[in-house]
Amino acid sequence: MTKKSPNLRTRLFQLHSWFGLHLFVILALMFLTGTLLVFVYQIEATFSSGQRLAEPAAIAERASFGQMYDAATAYAPDGGISVLAHSRSDWIADKAEVYIQGRGMRQLWFSGPEGSVGHESALVNLRRILFDFHSSFMTSHRIGALLAATFGFVVLGFAITGLVTYRRFWRGLGRLPSTQNGARGWWAGLHRLLGVWLAPFLLIAGFTGSIYFFTTANVMTHERLQARNGAPREAAKPAGFDGAAVDAAVAAATAAAPGATWEVVRLPGRANDPILLFGYDDAALTGAEAARAAVDPTNNEVLGVMRAAELSPVGRFLEATDQLHEGRFGGFATELLWVIFGAMATLLCAAGAAIYAARTWRPDSTQGPVGRILARSVFIKWGIPAFLLAEIALAVVRFT
Repeated sequence: MTKKSPNLRTRLFQLHSWFGLHLFVILALMFLTGTLLVFVYQIEATFSSGQRLAEPAAIAERASFGQMYDAATAYAPDGGISVLAHSRSDWIADKAEVYIQGRGMRQLWFSGPEGSVGHESALVNLRRILFDFHSSFMTSHRIGALLAATFGFVVLGFAITGLVTYRRFWRGLGRLPSTQNGARGWWAGLHRLLGVWLAPFLLIAGFTGSIYFFTTANVMTHERLQARNGAPREAAKPAGFDGAAVDAAVAAATAAAPGATWEVVRLPGRANDPILLFGYDDAALTGAEAARAAVDPTNNEVLGVMRAAELSPVGRFLEATDQLHEGRFGGFATELLWVIFGAMATLLCAAGAAIYAARTWRPDSTQGPVGRILARSVFIKWGIPAFLLAEIALAVVRFT
C-alpha cells in the first residue's frame, strides 16, 4: 500500500506551524509595539506630569501657535524653534521642538500657567523607540523598513492559512479551550479561539501592513504639497519674526483652506523655506496631516494648499491605509478596540509557541518550555537571541 501524500490543507498547516514557531518572537514584538503606539502619548503623559495640563482644555481654549512661539522664545531666547504642535488630547500639553545650544534638540511642553513652558524633555522618548522598532527594526533605514513591512505579508499569510486549515472555523467562535487533552489541547484551543476572533483584525493589519512595503519601495507614494517659490530672503526667518507673524500665517492658511484644523506648524529652517502647516478636515478616513498649506513668512502669501478631500484616489487609499492600520478611523472606540485586539494578537503568538512546547514535553525531559522551543532548530536557538541582542545594541547606539 502506498503512503497517502499530504493534501493542501495539511501542507498549509505544516507551513503555518513551521513559520509560526520560527517567527513568533518577532511577530509578538511587532504586535506589542503596534499596540502600545496607539496610546503612546497617553502612556508618556501618565508618567510625566510636565506633559499634562493642570485642567483639561480643548484646542480652541489653548494658546495659539503664535503664543506658543513667543512662550518658547521667552524660555530659550537663542533657541531655534522648528516645530509647534497642538495635542489632540484635552489633557496632554501642546509642545514645540527647539534646538538649544549645548543641549541639542529638545521638546518644550506648554503645561505651565497661561500656556508657558512647564517642562523640557529630550526628543528620544518611548514613542520614538517603539516606532523605530515597529517600522524599521531600529535601523531607521530603508532596508530595515522593507524587512519590517514584509511582516504585513507574513501576518496576512498566517491569517489565511489559519482559516483554511481550521475546518468550519466559524463554529469555533464560542468554543472555549478545554483541559481534557492536557496543556497541549488547552493551548491549541486558545490559539484557535483567538485566531477566529482576530481574523478580521489580522486581515486588516496584514493587508495594510503589506501596503507599507510598496510605499517604502516607492511603488506607491503619498501626495506632496505643490508649492510655489516665495519672495527671496537671506535668512530662514525674516527680521522681526515673532508669534504675531506665526498667527498671521496660520490665519492666511485657514482662509485658503476653510474648515481645516491645523495641528502642526513647521517653521523655516533655511532661507526661502515656507512655513508649512499640517492638519485635517472633514474628509473621511484621512489622517491628521492630510490637509497641508505653505505660507511665505515675509508677506503671508499662501504658496500652496492641499485639501484631504481633493487627494487623488491613490492618496485617499494611502490615507485610509494609515487610519485602518492604526485603528484611528473611528476615534477613541476603534483605538481602544485595536489595543484589545493587539494584546490578543500578542497572546496568539505566545499560544502558538506554547503548543509546540507542550507537544514536546516528556516526563523525563530536563528542559523547560523555552529550552524545548530553542532546541527546535539552529535558527531558533541562535537566530532569536541574535535578533534580540542586535535590536538592543541598535537601540543603545542610536538613543544613548
